[in-house]
Amino acid sequence: MNRALGLSMLIGACLLFCAPLASAEPGPTLGSVDWHNIGDVVRFHLHWTNPGPLPLTVPVDGSMMSQEFGVFLPDFGPIGQFHVPPIELNSFFDVFFDVPLALLPPEPLEQMPGNGPALRTAATQALPCVPDTIWDGNVDIVWTGPGVAGQVLRHYGDLIVCPGGGPSYIHVRSTTCAVAAPWSVTGLCPGFSATLVNEDLTPAPNPIPPGWTGFISMTAATGVPVGTTCCPILHFDCAGSPAEIELCATACACNTVSVPPGTGDFSFGIRTTAPSPTRGSMTVGFAIPREGATRLAVYDASGKLVRTLVDGTLSAGPHTITWDGYAQSGRKLPAGAYFLKLSAEGQSTSRKVIVVH
Repeated sequence: MNRALGLSMLIGACLLFCAPLASAEPGPTLGSVDWHNIGDVVRFHLHWTNPGPLPLTVPVDGSMMSQEFGVFLPDFGPIGQFHVPPIELNSFFDVFFDVPLALLPPEPLEQMPGNGPALRTAATQALPCVPDTIWDGNVDIVWTGPGVAGQVLRHYGDLIVCPGGGPSYIHVRSTTCAVAAPWSVTGLCPGFSATLVNEDLTPAPNPIPPGWTGFISMTAATGVPVGTTCCPILHFDCAGSPAEIELCATACACNTVSVPPGTGDFSFGIRTTAPSPTRGSMTVGFAIPREGATRLAVYDASGKLVRTLVDGTLSAGPHTITWDGYAQSGRKLPAGAYFLKLSAEGQSTSRKVIVVH
């Protein structure tokens, strides 16, 4: 498995979703972090500025990592290294990275009312909705320079909601926080609601326990105009360490016949891996849209097959299986990064998991 990162670095103007983030004097200010898809590539953008009062900022160097969608998650893989030279007063410097989708964490599962559970990319093919052009995930940016240091985490996702048609869901994880984490929602627009629910779509506890996984549930009331976008913020706190998810939901004109919670067949994909990191066994949740030959296997970081978990015909819908952390030979696998690969009907997807001892 070749995981070499293909990157390109450009200089230019601001793209999408610019929002103030952080500053560190006498270093530059990271004015915005945004990204959008260009085919099978995601273009990441860092917008650095010098708003003053210094006439010239010190240079900084840093790195950018990807993470799975959620909060309190480990880094998944590198996006790139960057260098920001001194910036003059009231000027800016932009950094861009182009990363293939295949080298980023898999996007979270999404479910819409009226069409059964479906990934947004599949749902938008049949509905008069705005095409999905944004990778749902997190980025972790760290930088240092003479006398300065900084870090920014950005968590972003988008979702389609059907006015009057019941909740839409996007899967979310919280894994590395060792204590219960209180959560809240701010920034809701008139007619929109948002909350957390468990894997079975029942209301999530507040605070959520360590290792929790579930969904963000969002609705739009009847009468919300099609095309309206609302971007609430979900706030989490892990023993005083905050994290925030920005989730932008767009109202779509779609079939409003609701799907009862938990009854739909989920689209193809790996849904959950819990706990991850794991010290022993791990529960893997996945789904296939139709009955057929299915294979779920574990590979090491070099791409070598170490364990086959499923190899046979499965029924349509969600499934779970437990991996005990052992190789096919019966030996316990050493600590490190491994990859789960799900294949069915000519489709395949993978997810990185971490084993610790």
